[in-house]
Amino acid sequence: MSQTIEQAFAKTFQAWYEEGNFNGVVVVSKNGDITYKEAFGIANIETEAVLKTSSIFNLASVSKQFTAMCIMILYEQDALDFDDSITEYLTELPYQDITIRHLLHHTSGLPACEEIMEEYWEGDADSDFMTNEDLLEVYAENEFELDFEVGERYEYSNTGYAFLASIVERVSGETFEDFLQEHIFKPLGMRQSYGLRRPNTPPKPYAQGFCENDGEWEDYSFNYFDGIIGDGNVFCSAEDLAIYDKALTECALVSEETMAEAFTSGTLNDGENTDYGFGWEIESDEFVSHTGAWEGYNTYFGRDLAEGYAFIVLDNGDNPDIHEAIEEIMSNFYE
Repeated sequence: MSQTIEQAFAKTFQAWYEEGNFNGVVVVSKNGDITYKEAFGIANIETEAVLKTSSIFNLASVSKQFTAMCIMILYEQDALDFDDSITEYLTELPYQDITIRHLLHHTSGLPACEEIMEEYWEGDADSDFMTNEDLLEVYAENEFELDFEVGERYEYSNTGYAFLASIVERVSGETFEDFLQEHIFKPLGMRQSYGLRRPNTPPKPYAQGFCENDGEWEDYSFNYFDGIIGDGNVFCSAEDLAIYDKALTECALVSEETMAEAFTSGTLNDGENTDYGFGWEIESDEFVSHTGAWEGYNTYFGRDLAEGYAFIVLDNGDNPDIHEAIEEIMSNFYE
């Protein structure tokens, strides 16, 4: 192929930006070195401040890899085991058969928090922010039946990753945000990264998530789920994610053995693979990725484990089709 993958990303996203289909940042790196980076569009619709490659975005579900990493760090500290029942730490819950590994692999059977909390949470969805503790309280008090037998099938679960963040807090004695800073972001020099749950104030400004509604631009300023962390609400710049990619390659945070667990597919009770590891979708033995979408943000982080490439796309303009654009690029380079 005549063009490089960097050129393909540059050409595709420049065109998408000019067509009004992309507003965000793109970074490609290889073996820890950034080989292409560009920012397209604005960070704020009121001030019209322009985006930079160091701009901070809500990663949405790309956050899940950081939640999984916190669990892996605690595992290496001998503070927990992947096959421990979650009730060893979340003692108020009735789900003794669910392990930490089930949560990591999305095989727990827990009913989705989105529907549950809409019905059972007693806060005001127009003004209050739900918390991880609220989530635990509702599940503990109502003892909801599982959607399926533990380990029977894969079903993507934000509930599980919110519970994982609570396990991190119970085991470490730190807030999830502090654990991220002390054990991941500070050691790696990720200065444009943090965890944030509302109504807390962000330690550094981030790019606003916005959308177009009847020809008018509107910002996403409130969602009552933004008081929960673990399933989302980790904020990073694309440049910081390139730093993180290098750390994963070098096993700078956990051992090679533990890192391999993250990129190994979960297994169902019948032996079938789930194609999901610890916060990563396992596309093949050599390629892992994750996408995210939340209130104006659409995100992507892909890693070529064999060639050392990382592909990072962070959009704050409510453009869900960016994942389609990425797939088009990748299909030309990864058969």
